[in-house]
Amino acid sequence: MAKLTGARKRAIKQHQTLQTKSAPDETADEPRVKKPAMIAALTKLLGSVNWIDVTLVVILLVSSFITRFYKIAEPAAVVFDEYHFWDFIAMYWRKTHLFDIHPPLGKLLLLLGGYMGGFQPGDFGADKIGKVYPSTESFVSLRQTSAFFGVFHPALTYLTSRALGCDFVSSFTTGTMVLCETMILIESRFVLVDSQVLFFSQMALLSALYLWKQPPKTTSRWFMVLVTGFFAGCALGIKWTTLATPGIIAIVSFFGLFLPTSRLSIIECVAAAASGLSIYIFADWVHFALSVYSGMGDPFLPPHYQATLIGNKHFDASAKRKPFFPDLFLTKNVQMFRSNKSIKVRHPWESKWYEWILDMRGILYWNNSAGGQERKIYLIGNPAVLLVAASVVVCVMLIVLYNVNRVRLRRKPKEKHPLDQYKIELPFDWLGPAMILLLTYWLNLLPFIFVQRAAFIYHYIPGLYYAILLAGLLMNHLPRVVKTNVGAVIIVGTVFCFYRWSPWVYGLPLTVAGQKSLELFKRWN
Repeated sequence: MAKLTGARKRAIKQHQTLQTKSAPDETADEPRVKKPAMIAALTKLLGSVNWIDVTLVVILLVSSFITRFYKIAEPAAVVFDEYHFWDFIAMYWRKTHLFDIHPPLGKLLLLLGGYMGGFQPGDFGADKIGKVYPSTESFVSLRQTSAFFGVFHPALTYLTSRALGCDFVSSFTTGTMVLCETMILIESRFVLVDSQVLFFSQMALLSALYLWKQPPKTTSRWFMVLVTGFFAGCALGIKWTTLATPGIIAIVSFFGLFLPTSRLSIIECVAAAASGLSIYIFADWVHFALSVYSGMGDPFLPPHYQATLIGNKHFDASAKRKPFFPDLFLTKNVQMFRSNKSIKVRHPWESKWYEWILDMRGILYWNNSAGGQERKIYLIGNPAVLLVAASVVVCVMLIVLYNVNRVRLRRKPKEKHPLDQYKIELPFDWLGPAMILLLTYWLNLLPFIFVQRAAFIYHYIPGLYYAILLAGLLMNHLPRVVKTNVGAVIIVGTVFCFYRWSPWVYGLPLTVAGQKSLELFKRWN
């Protein structure tokens, strides 16, 4: 009986518990239930953030903003190739047809930034270096657009190094090298497109590194396929000389080389290519849409197109507007290729590719003398950065050559597709990324080694970027104490050289003797 009573008591207690659980919640309509869930999600998100990464990225962004925007309105005169790009942007503004050896995206982005910043060209023409701009509205917003893209260079370098597996010290060192690289900095402060070239190349590489880590047949992988293709297309849509970055991304993705990831399928490669081609084609479509009036670009395209341009000798008021875009797109790009190939004119500031590596020859962008003092914008690479970059390239080449006989090509069992049947086995993990960076470095230089047209030290910027990433990768595998000391030496040397040659970056006044003291090499004249 006692047992029955105990069982009955337990049954009653269970019944009461169930009633309590099934009773309606009188506060169900109140937001009290959702609040803890949101807080929990936010806590989880914040807990997953590496605050060292955030801090270092913010430091690089703030420092980059200061160095890029400082005295950006000085000089208030045309600086080197501004006289090309400023005129191109003014032609777009005036809806005049133009032709350039480079694709239009970079110029259109400058135009967009100028429009948002109150750009007003008036009737000014930037027909020679040193010509004074009529007002700040005529040029500052264009320079600010270049600087905007330049602000992200150091932080993206840091994030790319981290994506390559580098630690905080190595990644911050590479970020600082780009922050204080005088050539990259100068190109980011004027009406030029090279800051965009580097930005989109960085974004394409960083996106590809994330893409290669995504599992096959997932939403995240498809998203990164499209993003990577888009940024690669943007880089090509500014200058064809950026082909090395999209090219190496395509090779690694399709063949699965050097990285322990699955290769992209044919469909994924086609999707990436379509994503890139779409932005490239769209930029050309905008280019033609803005071409309403006859201009300097008319002779490069057929008469039936010229007939649609107001003021052209072939103009026909009854002609339909731009009804043949595919034909125009193909014709224009063929003409760009032919014009690039046919450039034979020599230039007093041209230099050879091997001079870039050793920082032997610069470019005088602008100068002015008054009151016994001289101001110059003179394009050179930061000597410390270029010295480190050249040393690292040589070291990694020696490491690769020494280990080439240890690389193995092994057949994988049960793989049907020919490209999946073999796996490249490397003697150590970081050799794969190092070979990718080294190969891209040389691919960036290759066109300028064999092409006879005039070339300049700023053409070295994309290759230099890969050498800087290579420096971080090599540093990362040094013993901790050695790595910290090497990083400190590189950062101090880079910052010192930036400070030493900052008068040439910002056009600061020096005496003639002071200017002469900055000439490190004979051809820095």
